[in-house]
Amino acid sequence: MSDYIPEDVVNKILLKLPIKSLMRCRVVCHSWNIIKSSTFINTHLRSISQLHSENEDHDLLLLQGYADENGPVIYSLHWDDPELSEYTNFITPTYTIVPDLIGTCNGLLCLSTCSSLSAGRIILWNPSIRKYVFSSIPLSCFDGEENFAFGYNSNDNDYKVLLLTDRQAEDDQTVHAGMVWSFASGDWKSFSHETLEPIDVYSPFEEGLASVNKVLHWLQYELTEDYDDKYIVSIVSFNLVTDSFKLQEAWVNKTISSIRITRYEETLAVFEFRSYENEEFVDMWVMKGYGENCWTKLVTLRHGLSIDPFGFKNSREIVVGMEDEEGRLELKSMNMDSKQVKQFGRSGYNASSIARVLTSHFSLISSASQDLLTMGKCYPTVTEEYKKAIDKAKRKLRGLIAEKNCAPLMLRLAWHSAGTYDVKTKTGGPFGTMKQSAELAHGANNGLDIAVRLLEPIKEQFPILSYADFYQLAGVVAVEVTGGPDVPFHPGREDKPEPPPEGRLPDAGKGSDHLREVFGKTMGLSDQDIVALSGGHTLGRAHKERSGFEGPWTPNPLIFDNSYFTVLLSGEKEGLLQLPTDKALLSDPVFRPLVEKYAADEDAFFADYAIAHQRLSELGFAEA
Repeated sequence: MSDYIPEDVVNKILLKLPIKSLMRCRVVCHSWNIIKSSTFINTHLRSISQLHSENEDHDLLLLQGYADENGPVIYSLHWDDPELSEYTNFITPTYTIVPDLIGTCNGLLCLSTCSSLSAGRIILWNPSIRKYVFSSIPLSCFDGEENFAFGYNSNDNDYKVLLLTDRQAEDDQTVHAGMVWSFASGDWKSFSHETLEPIDVYSPFEEGLASVNKVLHWLQYELTEDYDDKYIVSIVSFNLVTDSFKLQEAWVNKTISSIRITRYEETLAVFEFRSYENEEFVDMWVMKGYGENCWTKLVTLRHGLSIDPFGFKNSREIVVGMEDEEGRLELKSMNMDSKQVKQFGRSGYNASSIARVLTSHFSLISSASQDLLTMGKCYPTVTEEYKKAIDKAKRKLRGLIAEKNCAPLMLRLAWHSAGTYDVKTKTGGPFGTMKQSAELAHGANNGLDIAVRLLEPIKEQFPILSYADFYQLAGVVAVEVTGGPDVPFHPGREDKPEPPPEGRLPDAGKGSDHLREVFGKTMGLSDQDIVALSGGHTLGRAHKERSGFEGPWTPNPLIFDNSYFTVLLSGEKEGLLQLPTDKALLSDPVFRPLVEKYAADEDAFFADYAIAHQRLSELGFAEA
């Protein structure tokens, strides 16, 4: 239908849709690729902001909490309005390690999965469109606690992560160490010992971190010569354009932890804690103009109520932590003019409760959001002849699958072709090796020779296509013709000569640790991907002679819907199959909320499945 509607009209209609509907549109119509552009995303967020309130400058606030004491980390986005109304919520795309939030910028979240100085990852994540990329952290040469900061260099459209720590030198002396990661290059760059010598790398961001004008700022304390517990406080800055440090003395004779730095509008601000006549106060100072070492006092708050300021809702409202009568920290918002205090949100976020929000993880997400749909990918250009062959092959595949009722078999072929990828060795993956007898002979591939034989007559009609593309295309069409979402497909995979070794595919008789080992550590996929892909078992049945198991997962094994999850939650039923890997989704505290989400919301399942299927089908392909 969109072919008959002017593009500008389609654009205006899409801009009026809520995010949930927009996510569905993104995976059901290829002609609506405009949804994937940064321009559209920015315009849509501004449009939604205008509809939400007369104030066109509303932002989104990010809160972190937990479903329960042992549950997954949940983030929620809230409009910066009097009701703090929820925009959306989402679960972190990580495995067993609870991620640390490094920072936010332009609608992106930067997370770290490091819990100690062992191998970890940086995650750059756009929750609005549920896309993220990973970068391994090279921590093997470091010995101290890692400290991260996140920022954006608009000059080069580049996101960067700063890492500061320490290491043991050859003479057993502890020296400062640090690196910076650039998303644009994908590389980590080390700093020399001389560069970092003046910089304190021990918990440098404990007193706050502020990103202003493409520069990261934090505080550094140095004990004065008279050693009377008074300190020289300097502002350390890291320029995200030049990757250079600067140290500027700002205050003298301050006690440690008496000052905290933050961002206020487009400049720097500090909170200064002081005592006067047996009362405690917090003064808020704002830099008169960015770069000027001239400060203006904006407001003074009584600290006797155990007020702990840490962020702003807007230019005149500050978010504070206040202790109640039982000594629990609760978040409140305070008007800086009237000093009126009110609950932060509809019911508040108690720092001691199960659904708590950590004050160190209160952040602001700007209304401008960047597109991460193809982040980390550089798709090859194919000829018009190749594109036409893809379109014709899709039509042939639709006919074959409808005639033979072989959608489950084609989906299994595509999955097993791609699921052999090893992110560490860069071997295996969706590169056409399944046609070789050696890979077909793998125990996990029993019965896939039937799929290969069914597909060969069509493949012979399109010799221009690689087997790699053709097998993945068959999986995409299998989902489509059975009523599932439109999975994005990018051609250009090349066939590889060597099949992967046997043993890389998941074992249906094992549990959640095994699923994370195979899908997470080996393939590089997320917990959300694992659960969404498991929903593909809505199609097909197991055959005892192939896998040792027998029966379908759902009552309608030729219909792609969310019934896998609804059946799984309803308990075991005679005639329906539940594998150990299926049951693991219910017992795992991270997997189960996703199962419940998909059982209740088929649209959400379709959106996440399309993304997970695309990621699986592109493992090792078009890597930037």
